[in-house]
Amino acid sequence: MKRMAALCALIAIAGCMPIAVQHDYDPSIDFSLYQSFAWLPLSPEDSGTSANLSGPFFDRRIRKAVAEGLAARDVTFAPERPDLLVAYQVRYRRHSRVYVNRDAYHRYAHTVDTTHYREGTLILDLVDPVTGELIWRGWAVSDIHRTSSPAQEQKQIVEAVEEILKRFPPHQEKRE
Repeated sequence: MKRMAALCALIAIAGCMPIAVQHDYDPSIDFSLYQSFAWLPLSPEDSGTSANLSGPFFDRRIRKAVAEGLAARDVTFAPERPDLLVAYQVRYRRHSRVYVNRDAYHRYAHTVDTTHYREGTLILDLVDPVTGELIWRGWAVSDIHRTSSPAQEQKQIVEAVEEILKRFPPHQEKRE
């Protein structure tokens, strides 16, 4: 059930709320050397994610968005001898917001509204295939809203991936 809910996390990560995006990386890395990628094999824990909800369709949508986003940055898919290995994770958390509305005319009169929602996180990891070290990570966090069609889901996934990849490769100062 937890895995199924995790897949829901990205269905509308680009919904009404803005996407909060961050990244981190190893500043000693020369990212201009990375020009090709392959997918990092899924861990046994993550391998069940494609079997839930829209199954392999969800996985394909994320992989397509990432591949297109990297290609736009001149990093092409090359499964035989990649310069980078790419992995993604989808996580979610449930939250509640409580609003207390006080009546200005009555000292003790108030109403309480509670809103329940899910916050989804998409994490993209780039790993050096020679060292096995994580060299760059980007992630997007947003409230989750369900979509109504596969095309809308793909659009929202593309928007989230594009927001993350705007930060790749990182802008680095020139080395002397």
